[in-house]
Amino acid sequence: MMVCAVSLATILTVHAQDNAAQSAARAALAAKLFEMDAANPTPTNSPAPAKTSKAKPAPAPKTVETPKPAVAPKAPIADVPPAQTVPVLAPVGGVTSLKVTDEQAEADTAQQQADLKARQKAAEADAAALAQAKADADKAAAEAQTKKLAAEKAAQEQAEAEAAQKQADLKVKQLAANADKTIDAKAAATAQAKADADKAAADAKAKAMAAQKAADEQAQAEAAQKQADQKAQQLAADAKAAADAKAAATAQAKADADKAAADAKAKKLAAQKAADEQAQAEAAQRKADLMAQQLAAKANADAQAQAEAAAQAKKIAAQKAAERKAQAEAAQKKADMMAQQDAAKRAAAIKAQEDAAARAQAKADADKAAAEAKAKKLAEKEAAKKHAAEVAAAEKQARLNTDAAIKPPPPAAVTLPDAAAPLAPISASKQQQLADLLNKYRADQITPDEYQKQRADILAQP
Repeated sequence: MMVCAVSLATILTVHAQDNAAQSAARAALAAKLFEMDAANPTPTNSPAPAKTSKAKPAPAPKTVETPKPAVAPKAPIADVPPAQTVPVLAPVGGVTSLKVTDEQAEADTAQQQADLKARQKAAEADAAALAQAKADADKAAAEAQTKKLAAEKAAQEQAEAEAAQKQADLKVKQLAANADKTIDAKAAATAQAKADADKAAADAKAKAMAAQKAADEQAQAEAAQKQADQKAQQLAADAKAAADAKAAATAQAKADADKAAADAKAKKLAAQKAADEQAQAEAAQRKADLMAQQLAAKANADAQAQAEAAAQAKKIAAQKAAERKAQAEAAQKKADMMAQQDAAKRAAAIKAQEDAAARAQAKADADKAAAEAKAKKLAEKEAAKKHAAEVAAAEKQARLNTDAAIKPPPPAAVTLPDAAAPLAPISASKQQQLADLLNKYRADQITPDEYQKQRADILAQP
């Protein structure tokens, strides 16, 4: 009982480094010692009864005082510190069970510390595996979310490109409607508008296919997310299986320790068996740790491969978005060029109208000049007739005067009325040249200024 009390005092000594699990282990070991003491009572250390003869009484056993532990500053939880060694009391009255009980307590304490250490390592490995699996699952979810956002952004850019295409189509239709107002460019504008509409339909179809492809990529990203979730669940299940295996190993080690406690009389064999079991437990722990490290390395490799695949998919999506943007900009540039061409055509039509008006004005001016020349020629003919009549009248009067007088006076000088010199008649060659020049002007081969200059040169010819 004395040894058990001393052992119990040693076990119940509060350590500053103990945590909740270590305190619970110490309490369980104390309860186990009480059970063993109740099952196997031992003689007390009381002195032997006095003999009838005068003999010296047996010396009283020395009381072992357990020194009070020094209060150490709190430190991070580490491995369970080894229990204090209890001095073995000298046998009293030939009793040897005290030594066996002390050795059994030491074996139980060592086994309890080994079990606690194994459980702590198993719990730490489980927590690390679960944390790694959760981190991998979160990383895969973040990558899938990134892919989803990229797909949504590509779809938004596709919608913007389609809206720009619709605006370009509306602008082309408006330009085509305006171009229809011009008579000369109506057929060409209609054909161009139809070709543009066909090309716009083809572009819209290609963009729809690109949108479908973006939707497929988004579906692939969601499938990748589901696979990542399934893989994380598998990793968690593997980690749980490893934890169950560690728990089974720990339970086996505890059963072996109980068996060693029951076989306290065979201390050496039990101690050797406990050492072997402890070595097996450590080997199992190392094997479990190695398995956990391999699982973590495999999970990291898979996560890295998924990350690389996600980065590649993201890069491809960015390239496709850039290509779609370039196509939209090219379509916008083409629409602007078509608008400029239509504006140039409208300007050409307006210029043609102005040239036609100028030609009409030139023709009107030429007709007016011809009418004026004709009227002037008729006036000259009338003046010539009048002059001839006056000359004839003067000659007749002169003849009459000659007949009437023997010596008639000399006839007075006849003064012709002032009249403008007649215009020189236009030859047939000049008329042909003027007709050819007018045909060139009507065919828009020369400008109005060139027409007037060449006409003046033709009229100025001898």
